[in-house]
Amino acid sequence: MRSSFPPRAVLPGREVQLLEDPAYGGTVPARISRLPATRQQAWTTYVFEGKPGDTVAFVVRSDMAAWQEVWFVAANPGGTLRRLSMGGPGIFGRFWQDIPQVSQDFLANAVDRGTFPQYVAQRAKAVDGLSLVVGEGHNTVYNPDRVYVLLKLPPDPHTFKVVVGWRDHDNRGNDD
Repeated sequence: MRSSFPPRAVLPGREVQLLEDPAYGGTVPARISRLPATRQQAWTTYVFEGKPGDTVAFVVRSDMAAWQEVWFVAANPGGTLRRLSMGGPGIFGRFWQDIPQVSQDFLANAVDRGTFPQYVAQRAKAVDGLSLVVGEGHNTVYNPDRVYVLLKLPPDPHTFKVVVGWRDHDNRGNDD
């Protein structure tokens, strides 16, 4: 069965940005191109060449006042798109989620201190070279959540897919 993602399901106002600051633990590929959204493909696609073992860092952010809270994240480890577990610290400080959720202020501090890559390596489960962390915004209108994506490049060409599900923070009375 081929899984497809209909363009009409894509919310506008999302931006995927390559993080060029080395404090995020990534390197900038020598060749990179961003494919624009089209009528048939309303999502962002990056195509790049990098050295095996290098890490490339991205952030997915919203510039909309609505749908500002990350509700779920799915990725394609092993080639199959599946939903990953998200959450904050577990009982007694142990983490069992695939994707940690912490404040953006905490992550900004980790970047400033040069500890962001170590934090992600210790707290986010790397799945086929893909590690993610959600930075929760402290103000849902002016500072919505962000998803940080770190890709450790494999020796062979590979396609990484990440799907982010968003919801309105106050949910406006809907359970959808």
